[in-house]
Amino acid sequence: MQKRLHGMLTTHALSLPSINLSTSFDTPAARIPQMSAVVLNPGHSHDEVVQVVRKIRAEDNVGPQHDRGCAGTVEVASFNSSAQIVLSGSREGIMRASEFLREQGIASRAADLPVSTPFHCSFLEPAAEGMRVALEATHLNNPLIPLVSNLDGTMINTTHSLVSNLVAQISLPVRWSKCLRNLAQDRIDRLVFLGPGKALANLARRDATLREKHSGQPSRTEVLSVATDADLEAFAELWKEETAQL
Repeated sequence: MQKRLHGMLTTHALSLPSINLSTSFDTPAARIPQMSAVVLNPGHSHDEVVQVVRKIRAEDNVGPQHDRGCAGTVEVASFNSSAQIVLSGSREGIMRASEFLREQGIASRAADLPVSTPFHCSFLEPAAEGMRVALEATHLNNPLIPLVSNLDGTMINTTHSLVSNLVAQISLPVRWSKCLRNLAQDRIDRLVFLGPGKALANLARRDATLREKHSGQPSRTEVLSVATDADLEAFAELWKEETAQL
């Protein structure tokens, strides 16, 4: 049976009760999509947040939290750093989880993200299937330059791993902190972040500071943010100077 891609990423996905791009004021909180960044207090870990997510999900009878997505009220969408995690799901579920984390002293605050859909969680499994169909119809070559998987921080060198990661990352959590840790272990001496905003670069700088603090050795990883035209011009000049010396 031949599958058609048309409409799979839009009509089918947006028909789900948990994905609603246009939300009215009378929509129940259990159906309003939301993502929130949670800042952990010093001395607390990712595992504690995962346990709270499991507790909320168990209370709602949606089963335990697994590494793979499972439809429910709240899921972990991204492990941004040792001190920040992003939650994804319904507004009600995220508010309950955030409140419990603050009450237990695990987190200091939670900030809502300006998004219309709960990304990197099981709410987007239909979109992941649409991506799979699209990639199966596309000819891809093995990457010429190794890519870092945002699922586990490992290197992607083959077409098979590239396709599987592109599909899976849509509905599974991003492990950004693991990506940074693995890059540091590979002795990467410079990270360059391209695109608007400096959020990822700032997260990397803070992680570099933590590595220096805990290891007692200065961090060797330089973090550059290329977010504006001026940044791009400055980096281009730096690149020319360094490549001319090779």
